[in-house]
Amino acid sequence: MRSIGIPLLFKIMVSHFAVVVVGALIAFSAGANTLPDPEMTPGLVCTESDRDFKGFDYPEGIARCKRNFKQSEKTSVARHYGDIPEDDWSNYEFDHLIPLCAGGSNSLKNVWPQPLEQAKRKDVLENQVCVGLRNGTMTQAVAIRKIREWFDALRSKPQGQSEDQSLEVILIYEKAWSALANQPTDQR
Repeated sequence: MRSIGIPLLFKIMVSHFAVVVVGALIAFSAGANTLPDPEMTPGLVCTESDRDFKGFDYPEGIARCKRNFKQSEKTSVARHYGDIPEDDWSNYEFDHLIPLCAGGSNSLKNVWPQPLEQAKRKDVLENQVCVGLRNGTMTQAVAIRKIREWFDALRSKPQGQSEDQSLEVILIYEKAWSALANQPTDQR
């Protein structure tokens, strides 16, 4: 029987664990606007022709956009997500589905009103993928896939899953993902 190296074994464990976790992550707020609508917000990457293009970055040479999301654009996004009144905007982060640090665009197709508690959890993952991109241990495609998997996990939260149970599982997932993100690309 062939021996499996530790990095490969770790990759297999994290991949299998992620599949299990998909059913256990939590959406932190109730209501219709807790997840991005795939029709309105499919996610969009920055390109050289983007109005906010600022250059190429990271070892992979990813097109990056500077943050530039106007009040009128926030109003449009809020309208598309159930006419969220401006007085309630403080309960949301106008989130880039594909983060700017991962090459996301400021397009309306990449921004949605994310509930603040959920945004705090996503920020942990965003930081991890951006560190991986910066270190050259992750590709843009993998970073975007991880963000989408995170949202897929929220969509499939099991009925009856308590917030405490879900938070515990999320923390374990985030630690495992952080360790994987810091491995060289050829070991993932």
